[in-house]
Amino acid sequence: MLGCSTYIKECIRRLEDDPSFGTLHPHKSPLPAGCHPELDESQLLDLNGICKYQMLIGMAQWACTIGRLDIAFAISSLSRFSANP
Repeated sequence: MLGCSTYIKECIRRLEDDPSFGTLHPHKSPLPAGCHPELDESQLLDLNGICKYQMLIGMAQWACTIGRLDIAFAISSLSRFSANP
């Protein structure tokens, strides 16, 4: 049996304990329909924001590795921005 529920619960607890993330809400898909992150023209993140983005991508990549294959494409799409989010 393969499962990642303990890891996912710990990730959620860790993120909700951080006041900068707040409460996480459930979603039905990893990315909204029609999402095109490559077209985003918002400001680049500061050093603190970059660290948080990279941490979130790393946590999500690990979740993919241990069983959450359903989010692999979305995480792959977002991880290419890790160097300059």
